[in-house]
Amino acid sequence: MRDIEPKPIRFSTTKQSQKTCRVGLAIAKNDSGYFRVRYLEAGELHQTDVSPDQILPLERARVRVKNDQVDVIHDAIARLEIERDRLKNEGTIAPSHCWIETGSVKDRNFRQAWWRSEQAIFESKRSRGKKVKSCYIGEEGSPEHQEAKRAKYRRERLKEIDRHLEMLMRCDSSQ
Repeated sequence: MRDIEPKPIRFSTTKQSQKTCRVGLAIAKNDSGYFRVRYLEAGELHQTDVSPDQILPLERARVRVKNDQVDVIHDAIARLEIERDRLKNEGTIAPSHCWIETGSVKDRNFRQAWWRSEQAIFESKRSRGKKVKSCYIGEEGSPEHQEAKRAKYRRERLKEIDRHLEMLMRCDSSQ
């Protein structure tokens, strides 16, 4: 098998004497003309080798791809919503517009970590009701610091999931 420029193809498969038409992406070809094809079925990626006589005209396949895309989009939306719910239930989520800073403590032999923000969003530990721009987390590498890093990761991943969901919702509404 040698790699080829990926190209969409339509092909037929026969399982248990039932002929099925599929659309996939040809990624490799061997000397006898067989194509290695990857295709999506029920949200999972599959790979098979297709002989040249199984390849069908692509013009009629484009309509089928659009219909299949709706199912793929709905599957992707469902998976992303499940992951979003899992992340929200996993633990705290870092406040937006803040980051973690670490630094060494003068005349001490360890480093400490803080939440930092451009706006005063953290409760002051000294003055009730006052907001401050930083909040002490603890020693670098401590369980509190590790949890803060996980909370920041959850926040970033949730943002990414929301961007993907927004894009998929736009695709779904244009179908």
